[in-house]
Amino acid sequence: MTRSSSPARAGLPLLLASALLAGCAAAPLGQPIVGYTCCNLRAQGGWVSSNNVQGGDLIPAGTPVRLTSIKRKYYLYGLAGTQEIAFRDDAAQSEAQTLRWIRQVVVPQDPQPLLASWPKEVQTAVATVRVFPGMTREQVAMAIGHPSPTDTPDLAASTWRYWTPAEDQPVDLRFGEDGRLADITGKPSAVRTVALPR
Repeated sequence: MTRSSSPARAGLPLLLASALLAGCAAAPLGQPIVGYTCCNLRAQGGWVSSNNVQGGDLIPAGTPVRLTSIKRKYYLYGLAGTQEIAFRDDAAQSEAQTLRWIRQVVVPQDPQPLLASWPKEVQTAVATVRVFPGMTREQVAMAIGHPSPTDTPDLAASTWRYWTPAEDQPVDLRFGEDGRLADITGKPSAVRTVALPR
């Protein structure tokens, strides 16, 4: 991915300008999608994107979600808590792919009880939207969300890539054979965006 086409820059001004009007032409879903945010999500200009750039307004893990409409197969609208919100899967090529992604980020069970069962340091990392070596994939995902399906199409991959607003730089999270985070690499200013200071 080149710098000019990174998720942090792609179409953001247009999305910000049209976010308020976008839900107007949306069609009602046959049945609302109701659940909780699986993980900490980032909203930029009222949108949560599958690109998951590590910046913007925080929607904490466990926030109740109710999505009631869809537009052009790729955009879902509703509420996260009491906030109007829109979700979009930037990698989707069909409504089925969009719905598959939304079911990954809006889950039926509140993740807060699971979070409460984890060690205190992991709870702190999730609360501060940071990660550290030793965390599992599930813990990393709850802390900073899933990586972009464009850069990391397989969640079983040994490396997850995230983009940060810090100079529009990527950060790579490498998992060891034990499934735990082994190291975090990238430009130091970008790494600081996701790494828990220790």
